[in-house]
Amino acid sequence: MESIPPQSPQYRILHTETSEGWGGQEIRVFREMEAMRERGHSLFLGAPAQSKIYQMALAAGFEVYPLDPSKLKYPLTILRFANYLRHHKIQILNTHSSRDGWIGGLAARLAFTPLIIRSRHIEVDYPNRFTSWIGFGVLPHLVFTTSQRITDRLIQELSLQWDRVSTLPTGIDPKKFHPKISTHLRTVESVPEPLPLIAMISVLRSWKGHDIYLNAIELLIQQGVQATYWIVGGGPGEKTLQEQIRMRSLPVRMLGHREDIPDILAAIDLLVLPSTGHEGVPQIILQAQACEKAVIGTQVGGIPEVIEHEVSGLLVEKSNPVALAQAMKKLIESPELRQTLARQGHLRFQKKHTLKTMCERVESQYLKKISA
Repeated sequence: MESIPPQSPQYRILHTETSEGWGGQEIRVFREMEAMRERGHSLFLGAPAQSKIYQMALAAGFEVYPLDPSKLKYPLTILRFANYLRHHKIQILNTHSSRDGWIGGLAARLAFTPLIIRSRHIEVDYPNRFTSWIGFGVLPHLVFTTSQRITDRLIQELSLQWDRVSTLPTGIDPKKFHPKISTHLRTVESVPEPLPLIAMISVLRSWKGHDIYLNAIELLIQQGVQATYWIVGGGPGEKTLQEQIRMRSLPVRMLGHREDIPDILAAIDLLVLPSTGHEGVPQIILQAQACEKAVIGTQVGGIPEVIEHEVSGLLVEKSNPVALAQAMKKLIESPELRQTLARQGHLRFQKKHTLKTMCERVESQYLKKISA
């Protein structure tokens, strides 16, 4: 991990996360905790004991608090958590999901925690704007978002003050994700040469656009375009997706959930992420750019903030398999263009999205708010 000495006071920081899944949001929380601990801060986690992030944090040596997200137990949970925050002299509480946002926000107010932060990782609508305003504009002192688009919507739709919302995209560790990783996985996974290898890498969620990806592949096959296709990632829809691939006789290989994402990225020639909604800035796009790989994304959420069309990648309209197939064909048939886009994406990543940059920006927000 990229380890840089802290340039700010050392703080006692507790993150909360009631999601039991293991996707981009939970990974961001865990990686940030690791990075900030490397920089000398004391890190704690509050999460359901059965959740993946709780188990990961426990194994990594963090102090963990078993947070019960049951609504019927809210009053007792809030009181107990407030006592925990006071006892451990927590200076900064950062909540990440809806339930822990309410539990943590109320507990931290009772405990007079100096700085309360609410993070918003994905773009969603706010059907009840009054309660959302309480959750984002009253309980926390500051809101972190992963994209400027999410920031703009919070300010416009919930009437939050601009100086209480800060855009902080996820930082990627350049020691873990870089262009010099060995491509040995192509041999291990028997990837036929010299066909380009195209991959979609994400948790299997409805808005990630796996169906759009499959439809685009089908169109490419009809046009005689030759390539190798992977889907990497696990989730509740895995069996359904496998059945779709089998029924349509598509040459798509599903690798399931993988921990060796740097090796996967080293092996591929092109990353495709045809998301249809709910995105902040997807970590996999930044990871691909860190590994100097070409990327195709959609004009959704914060994706256009990290892909400049025809400069550092290609952008297509969401839910449009024809447009996606055209973009894929363009890059499959032009290795030179792939390399140019990948190079520009990598340069952009180095300037804006390293782990060091993220940590420095987080620390500067801590210092500014606590010193105010």
